[in-house]
Amino acid sequence: MAIALTRTTGHRVKSTLEPQVAQALLRAELGDVFSILGMHTTAEGLLVRVFLPDAAAVRILERGGEGLAYEANKTHSEGIFEASIVERRELFSYEIEIVDHLGVESRCRDPYSFWPQLASKDQYLFNEGTHHRASAARRRNRWGVFRGVGP
Repeated sequence: MAIALTRTTGHRVKSTLEPQVAQALLRAELGDVFSILGMHTTAEGLLVRVFLPDAAAVRILERGGEGLAYEANKTHSEGIFEASIVERRELFSYEIEIVDHLGVESRCRDPYSFWPQLASKDQYLFNEGTHHRASAARRRNRWGVFRGVGP
């Protein structure tokens, strides 16, 4: 196993989330969790946000590539962590390294690192109750072919 190089993510410890959005996330009242959690592009670079209530520390680990690791800052006592990665501009595949309050380390994939499986039009029609081919759209997207990207 290669040793990952750890990079700090900057000095920002203050959350980039507006307080009402953070509270909606914590109360499970947020309609689009993918817009908050996971990796996102920002004007400064990349931002990875995870919600891990039982974690004491979190690192974002690049899968493949150089094997870099980025420290995430705990921005809410309830377990919201943010890693601001200013030297990167393009999204990359990653895992999360978690250290719990007992010092036990574990790794997992971030469920929010995978983009939604249905296109927004499919989601709208499904919620409206008028999508008559939802299984075909889901099957098509399961293989990585998204509307507007693939055939």
